[in-house]
Amino acid sequence: MDQGMYKDIPLAEYVADPAPFPSLSSGVALAILEESPLHAWYRHPRLNPHYQHEDSTKFDIGTAAHAILLEGDYTKIAVIKATDYRTKEAKETRDAARAAGMIPVLVEHMAAIEDMVDEARMAISQSDLADIFRPDGGDSEQTLIWQEGGVWCRSRPDRLSKDRRILVDYKTTGTSAEPTAWTKGPMIGNGCDLQAALGLRGIKALSDGIRSDFIFIVQENYQPYAVSFVGFGNQFQFYADARLQRAFALWQRCLKSNHWYGYPTRTAWVAPPPWKLTEWDVAMETNDAAEEESA
Repeated sequence: MDQGMYKDIPLAEYVADPAPFPSLSSGVALAILEESPLHAWYRHPRLNPHYQHEDSTKFDIGTAAHAILLEGDYTKIAVIKATDYRTKEAKETRDAARAAGMIPVLVEHMAAIEDMVDEARMAISQSDLADIFRPDGGDSEQTLIWQEGGVWCRSRPDRLSKDRRILVDYKTTGTSAEPTAWTKGPMIGNGCDLQAALGLRGIKALSDGIRSDFIFIVQENYQPYAVSFVGFGNQFQFYADARLQRAFALWQRCLKSNHWYGYPTRTAWVAPPPWKLTEWDVAMETNDAAEEESA
């Protein structure tokens, strides 16, 4: 497969990595930076011969909402007529749905998913992204494959405007979707900054140097299913680009040497973080004051 933007690549094929050579995704980059190259090798479908894609029930609600909101596709959802997955029958039905490329959802969760999607659509219709989500305003699930500095890369924006100047990704969260709170937590912790930076670089590489913006639609997966819109600012992009460059360098080095090292073998002498020391000092001051009053 050559460099390009592809419309009809199924998600399973994207996850399996359709690039001509093992490619770098944001998830692999996060593993290299936050864990080790060994973790990146283990999670790469083209490098680890025993790789298995990890499916988790905790992601099914968000994945189902994603399919309905972005593609209007209920055919990918398998409604499981059970209250949980404790029984053998429910587990087997769930696993069979996954094997068929579908998203298993407990029947009692479907109403909540539809309520989530309704709230997301309402929020989008009142936002700056309304035009992009009209049928002729953009494309969903575009796969970007390109080569940069000798590194094959891949990215898959949830929604891409027709002029390629806005990339959108829809995230659901069990924590707050308030922009500052989400940025401090899931955005950095889950590598969403790397995802945004990689997607922007892909569009630039494949669209004659177009400079685009990246916006996250973030929705809480609990009532009232509040939605926020988080733009990927210039300072964050500079920071994420620097992180990506580091990931690129480590990726190239490990591919060339075929040495995927783990954590250092030297002993790491650790110290408590500053905030923990401050917390302890405050607790001791409070205890001392209480003892003086009771003396």
